[in-house]
Amino acid sequence: MKKGCAFLILLPLLLLVAMFITCPKENDHRLAIMNLCNEVIEAKVEQSGVNKWLQSAGIDLGDAQQVILGATGNVSANLLMNNMIRIDDYYVVSVGRLRVGQRDYVVSVGVLNHVFTPDKETVIEVMDSYLR
Repeated sequence: MKKGCAFLILLPLLLLVAMFITCPKENDHRLAIMNLCNEVIEAKVEQSGVNKWLQSAGIDLGDAQQVILGATGNVSANLLMNNMIRIDDYYVVSVGRLRVGQRDYVVSVGVLNHVFTPDKETVIEVMDSYLR
């Protein structure tokens, strides 16, 4: 019985120590959010049909398109990161927040060395409903 009690006391303590040690840092959140921003920008460009329109006009950007999209995405994501994102560290979990107007929205949650972000489809839906 005493071994079982000791195990029940040590298990939560060990879990808290593991969560503390593996809590993602601010840079991990920024990288995850930046990757998400780039994915959303690429999806929106694809969705807009710009590529098909250019190709029908006989213009093939090829690799240049990736360079242009990458540069645009990085500039947009960097502006977002520097001005609108705040990362709160709670020692065992960290939370990334996006400030829009007077409201904060949770855009990432980090726990056990992983940063969770919404999928790009969810972000696109929210953006589309916000812009209507």
